[in-house]
Amino acid sequence: QRSVTCDSFFAGSKLTLSQLIDCIYWWSCQLKQADACIESKVSVQAMIDWHNFIRDVCCQYLLDHPVQMGGLGRTVEIDESKFMHRKYHRGRYHEGHWVLGMIERDTNVCMMVAVEDRSADTLLPIIAQHVLPGTCILTDGWQAYNQLPPPHDVVNHRLNFVNPNDPTLHTNTVEGSWALCKAKFHAMRGTSNALFNSHLQEFLWRRIHQNNVFGNILFWIRHYYPV
Repeated sequence: QRSVTCDSFFAGSKLTLSQLIDCIYWWSCQLKQADACIESKVSVQAMIDWHNFIRDVCCQYLLDHPVQMGGLGRTVEIDESKFMHRKYHRGRYHEGHWVLGMIERDTNVCMMVAVEDRSADTLLPIIAQHVLPGTCILTDGWQAYNQLPPPHDVVNHRLNFVNPNDPTLHTNTVEGSWALCKAKFHAMRGTSNALFNSHLQEFLWRRIHQNNVFGNILFWIRHYYPV
């Protein structure tokens, strides 16, 4: 005899197969962990563990399918923002995490990468990896972007957020993506430094597979854990 979960993604778990599928389903619905525990009838620690396992699948997918955007005739907005840091000197001090964001207009193809700093040596290789040559790039006036090849336009945020002479010159699209992503971390009330990157990649994975999150996560679990 052998268990139906043997050598699968669920191998070694003491939960029933029904509970495990419930964990994945409620994760795909973004139900709060406390409510998901009640619906699935599992402990909080078990739910946390399985959410971590599921995010590992999301991370592996993005590693195997690197996002590329832009190209001739396309426009990509680029910006960097800080997550999970203390603002206005309120609350406990947190160093936070710098994130480089890139988004293609019209298609909304998006990539976000946690970075150690905002130097040109750090940012430019990441941009080169994800943005195709010939792309029209829009950035703010941060000095690290001065080395980007043309076509490259700059919006000086000290003066305005939309160029008054050309309303197409702005970074509002990527700013909107920051708001969506930060809302996720705000709803979670933050996370540990060790898990920050996996949560960021989960956000990106969901954005790519937003039309059918549950079906797609089951597909990629089966892909990476074939029986």
